[in-house]
Amino acid sequence: MEVNRIFVCHAIRRENKQDVQMLFYLMQVLKRAGLEILTDQDDDSAERFFPLLQQTLLTCQAFILLQTPDAVSAPRVVLAVRAARRLAKQKKIQIFRFIPSLKMESAAPEEWKILTTFDGTDDYKRTCAELVSAITANSPKRNTTRDAERRGVSSALPSISFLKTPSQTSSRWSPTHPAQKTSTWPQTLPSHTSGARPQMLPSVDVESSPRTTIGASLIAMIEKFLQGRKDADDTRRGRNLLMFTLIPLVLLLMIGSTGILFVLGSSKSTSPMPDTIVGQVFFLGSDQIGTDYNTGICDEIQVNLNHLTPPTADKSYYAWLLPDRGHAEESPATFLGDLAVNKGAASITYTNPTHENLLLTKSRFLVTEESTSSPPSIPSPNQQVWRYAAAIPQTPDPQNPHYSYLDHIRHLLAKDLTLQQRGMQGGLSTWFYENVKSVLGWADLAQGAGNFRVARSRAISILDYLDGINFVAGDVPSGTPIAADPQIARVPLLSLGPDPANQNPSGYIQHIEIHLQGLADSADATSTQRTLAGKIVHELDTINKLLEQVRQDAKQLANMSDTQFAASATTSLLTDLVANANSAFVGQLDPATNTRQGGATWVHDVLPQLATLNVKVSFTS
Repeated sequence: MEVNRIFVCHAIRRENKQDVQMLFYLMQVLKRAGLEILTDQDDDSAERFFPLLQQTLLTCQAFILLQTPDAVSAPRVVLAVRAARRLAKQKKIQIFRFIPSLKMESAAPEEWKILTTFDGTDDYKRTCAELVSAITANSPKRNTTRDAERRGVSSALPSISFLKTPSQTSSRWSPTHPAQKTSTWPQTLPSHTSGARPQMLPSVDVESSPRTTIGASLIAMIEKFLQGRKDADDTRRGRNLLMFTLIPLVLLLMIGSTGILFVLGSSKSTSPMPDTIVGQVFFLGSDQIGTDYNTGICDEIQVNLNHLTPPTADKSYYAWLLPDRGHAEESPATFLGDLAVNKGAASITYTNPTHENLLLTKSRFLVTEESTSSPPSIPSPNQQVWRYAAAIPQTPDPQNPHYSYLDHIRHLLAKDLTLQQRGMQGGLSTWFYENVKSVLGWADLAQGAGNFRVARSRAISILDYLDGINFVAGDVPSGTPIAADPQIARVPLLSLGPDPANQNPSGYIQHIEIHLQGLADSADATSTQRTLAGKIVHELDTINKLLEQVRQDAKQLANMSDTQFAASATTSLLTDLVANANSAFVGQLDPATNTRQGGATWVHDVLPQLATLNVKVSFTS
């Protein structure tokens, strides 16, 4: 990839002069190499950091993380790295990490440690030059790591980082393998499938099978016995009787052994029974979220299938995503691609070219076996060529006749009536995720503002999103105008009214939990889905408590006078505000693993797993 524009991500306080000097030197080296540099340098650009981050990164070909002590604890840096990693998986950007000193390595998030890394402990100027050389040249070392990152496997496999080893003498750089990241998320995504496949029975060679040996040995034994008595006239009648008696027995034995081996040998190619699950279809997101919040979410499909019967010689398997049953005229079938079967397995990845949410209109999966020479443009209506199928259940729950399992999924991930009535497209999950991210952004800006007026304004924006415009008046001074987007703030994150259970509209957290409970109560939910729904509800309760603490901190800031703000206690209040908002968004730090677990980010990422389709043999095939 030719690199012309680079995003340099950093967080450095002015008093840390050594880090400032290092950043300045890196910028100069990049500029001398003819590269355009983008970064956030002051408060105004920081204010635009969150809404413009995704669009800005899409215009860059490389991303450099300058890992200083301030960067490790900066929420916006954590978000920027996460956004860059997602683009790297889509082969749209290269990521590099520059470490001024290995002393701070233990404090870095585990997901940072697998990035292509340059250590400037001994000579940061020389390391800067080597970093720029790696960016501008097609270094084999860089390509190895970058290609792994682009394929999205760097978090699951040991990757190569260019770190200086203590015992190294002949060469400054040598590949080392960072510790493999251990995921605490439910292991149901395609890249984290656990468990070995069931072993297939070994194939049987007909020419050397035991039945040939058994039959030949018995026949030879009989012939030898008969040959020894052929001269005896009085035994000729016995020979005939023996032949008539033993030969049928031999034939029965051979037929029996043949039948047993036929059953064993044919079991490896027999199709699974209709109720047997042969794989899964996963809905994924490219995270290219548009302003309508209906793009970049569930716009990708990953199909993983096993134990398939290969198609006949002149046929091929074709994978399709279909609309709801009975709504074929409203949305055409989406062709996902050919399924090439290799040793009974096949996989395919599909990305919607428009990045529109596929769950808006699609809920079924189908594999057809049709002509290889004349590929179909639509799936055949002849169900005799349907081989494998799956569907998100759309039968209304008898206990709740208004909602099926599919209805709950769509409210969470694609479209919700409460939001549509307020002119807001997209599912509850996306709005919840984006609003918690905005709260974190405002908290970060409040802490770094340096003056009361800006900090107070950001605190009011936080309360607008947490309380909603119908209830925020009780948390801010009388007559305070709405500081956030009034349309978005019509639906709050929290449920805080006099009767929270019946608040209208419900807060996002409560609303999501309602659909998760309905989904778990559905007769169509699997045990895995019920377990995951329970974990998400538990995490949402944790997030609710964290955001309530954010609300209390923001209330204090919003109601402070200038004199009160100048007090030293304000610093700790702002620190607490950012810490709780950060934990609500990216999860809480686990000291044992030094990784963050949970948070709105985790909820947003795992909710699509509830839409996973279990593929079975089509009952019509």
